[in-house]
Amino acid sequence: MRARLCYFMSLEINLFFKTFFEWSLDLGLALVGGLILSGLLFAFLGEGQTGLISKFLAIPENTRKKSFLNALKVALIGVPMPLCSCSVIPVVQTLRKKGLSQSSVSAFLTTTPETSPTSFLLSWTMLGPAMAILRPLASLIMGVSTALAIAFFARDSQSVASATSSNCCECDDNHQHAAPGLSWKQKLIKGFKFAFVDVLDDFGYWPLLGLAIGAAVSVWVPMGALEKASGFFGRLAIILVSVPIYVCAESSTPIAPGLLAKGLSAGAVFLFLMAGPLSNLSSLLTLRKVFGTRFLALHVGVNTAVALLLSYVVDMLYKNYGWALSGTQVLQDKENERSTFLLVISLIGMGLLVHSSYRAIKKMFSKKDKDEDNCCSG
Repeated sequence: MRARLCYFMSLEINLFFKTFFEWSLDLGLALVGGLILSGLLFAFLGEGQTGLISKFLAIPENTRKKSFLNALKVALIGVPMPLCSCSVIPVVQTLRKKGLSQSSVSAFLTTTPETSPTSFLLSWTMLGPAMAILRPLASLIMGVSTALAIAFFARDSQSVASATSSNCCECDDNHQHAAPGLSWKQKLIKGFKFAFVDVLDDFGYWPLLGLAIGAAVSVWVPMGALEKASGFFGRLAIILVSVPIYVCAESSTPIAPGLLAKGLSAGAVFLFLMAGPLSNLSSLLTLRKVFGTRFLALHVGVNTAVALLLSYVVDMLYKNYGWALSGTQVLQDKENERSTFLLVISLIGMGLLVHSSYRAIKKMFSKKDKDEDNCCSG
């Protein structure tokens, strides 16, 4: 009996590591592609994120209607930005000091951490094209909805608290500026340095941790165990757990296939993917200090309410159109067809994740860097 138990345990452990490795290859491939796109975006922004947004905001923000137009523009710009819920804080503080309204700030705060080129490619790889497209589309809807609520119900004071120097979300100039006047080669070098150093450091060990959790759920959680969690109270629990903790868009995605396989509906998984990257406890405290309690309550309340409503829309869409719930099966079917080139790229991506995890863990135990450690890196 004991020998049989050990045998089954060894099978499960082998399955865990096999699942972890296969998903790591998918994650590594999407990571390299996403970082390349992030580097190109940053390289050709000219004056950096804040400068690009300033160029688009030619309409003065003296009425709610015009503020909405600017909020829509800022929300669109924020969708491809490779910034997490921590590193986006200094950027919005700079934008606020330049005169951007609170409604536009909220739109940028919503769309930026929810999606990035890396999370889009990772979603396409592990969850299928439908979920990959729905995530940025939903973040745009959430951003505009929150901007409207803040435009009508929040007091748009022009005073901005200087909290950057005292919170762990402070980032360096590389997160905010891409130096102008450089040649295209210099811009590319600077952009790829930003992507493969700064953005990768923001990931830390979270993507690999999310991958391990997802593989563990896939192997050890019984089939159908999460079906009841797709109800209304289950979704409220997802929001309550996801919003205060740090779960970036890249680390939450590998968990999703396991949740789907164990009975969680597509809409409930979608809610988890949207609620997690929206904020964390550190960024919530910083936002309260910088913009006030009313802004924070509207920003978090409207975003979570819209995400909850959209989760039921996602369930309806998947049910009516019969979309595939996961792209993982497609990849497993084509496992033997993976080219040598893609395999090499995947292994490079895995190496980058391991290196990022090592740097994050090293920072945790380094007394020298402890006080200036970024909360996004773990």
